[in-house]
Amino acid sequence: MWTIVNGASILFCANVLGIVGLVFGILGITRASTDVSAARRNVRLSWIFFLITVVLAIIGLIIFFSAVASGAFDSSSTDNF
Repeated sequence: MWTIVNGASILFCANVLGIVGLVFGILGITRASTDVSAARRNVRLSWIFFLITVVLAIIGLIIFFSAVASGAFDSSSTDNF
């Protein structure tokens, strides 16, 4: 499941760290039949990388909306370059 979520986040959100999560998810799927503990570890790492990217996206949105609210993107500035 996390492999699909990481793949969708790469596709729709341009999520660079999602590539790492996708690789760990694929490794977890391929190792599931031979080495269960390694597969669990890889899936856990995939989950962790996905959560890191979600947290970074939320922080980025907070910074963006606070910049918009403070008027950082107003076109009525007096600086003419």
